[in-house]
Amino acid sequence: MKADDPAALASKAKLVETATDFLENAINLIASDKPSDAKGQELVPEWIADYRIYIADRRAFIVALRNATTRPYFAETDIEGVPVSERISKFARENNMKTCQTPYDLSV
Repeated sequence: MKADDPAALASKAKLVETATDFLENAINLIASDKPSDAKGQELVPEWIADYRIYIADRRAFIVALRNATTRPYFAETDIEGVPVSERISKFARENNMKTCQTPYDLSV
């Protein structure tokens, strides 16, 4: 992708939007299945909340792509000095949910 090609930026925005829609649908499905144990009931909603922040960051990036003249940087929210994607992925790894880590599609 040429960083300053308006058509490429628009195409990237559409791809990111489609991927984000799929991601949000998956998180909504996961959120609808409540944990049965006390620890899960405490921690999983926090993890889901972090994922919703990450999804909002992706949606802001989509808007930035659509309005940019050169490819913008994907800026994600830091929580307590840690990128939200790292918090999400660490929780997923530590709980044997590797497929629930954040995607790496915006890191390149």
